[in-house]
Amino acid sequence: MNTEIGIALIIGITIGTTSLIWKSENFTYSQKVFLTICFLFPPLQWILAILIYFFNTTKNSSSNNYKYQHKTEKSKISINEQKQSIQILKDKGVLTETEYQEKINIIEEQIIIDKIHKSTEYQNLKNIYESELLTKEQFDEKVNKLIANYKEYYPIFGENNYPEFTWELFQNMKINKKINPYNYQNSDLLGKWKFKNGQLFLYNENGLNKLKVTWLNNVNRYGEWDLSNNLLNVKLNKSLGFDKEFFHIDELGSHIFVYFVNDKKYTCIKDLSEYKNVW
Repeated sequence: MNTEIGIALIIGITIGTTSLIWKSENFTYSQKVFLTICFLFPPLQWILAILIYFFNTTKNSSSNNYKYQHKTEKSKISINEQKQSIQILKDKGVLTETEYQEKINIIEEQIIIDKIHKSTEYQNLKNIYESELLTKEQFDEKVNKLIANYKEYYPIFGENNYPEFTWELFQNMKINKKINPYNYQNSDLLGKWKFKNGQLFLYNENGLNKLKVTWLNNVNRYGEWDLSNNLLNVKLNKSLGFDKEFFHIDELGSHIFVYFVNDKKYTCIKDLSEYKNVW
């Protein structure tokens, strides 16, 4: 009686094992047929099924790692290397001028797409889209607008060390209203102006035009200024007396302020946030 029960259990387990083998995606068709034949030798089927399963899993994992590494190695080719390769092919006559320009346009397009995907605007759009606060059509429309803006931006600024600043500068350039140099007034300069490495505060206190320059390393300088045509006469305080400097105004507008100190150019963006009492 016990023997019959044991045989029934072995047959039941073997049928179940065979069924699982055929349902599994970790065995090839030929392996499934072979393991089914092993139905007649249950222990052999079980042992081989386990061995083949782990063999296939390891093989697939190695294959996937290779594909990932291969893809990573391909992506390591820099934009400059791609452009150099295309230039060489053009110089050797392998690519025509038209084909060369087509390839360059593809590279430039990819640069723009990559930049957009890394931008805070895109990340925020993606977040609200994934939160279902934007439809797919609205998301695509706004991303396409970002791409269009960046296509205008890239030829002007290209690759630079201050992408966030220059992107904000580009946005302000589009709405900036230039002021005629003959019409410059003190009020046009008052406010908080951001440049790459810091901020310039121009304000009036007790009838005096004052300034504060703050750099990103938390170094501050204070002083006074007065406007004469397109020249800002600046006195920067120091422990004894003051340093006198001249800010030569190159451009002044509603959102942009560009000036030179000696040969160094400063491009500033008007910060329209509240600036009172920052000093």
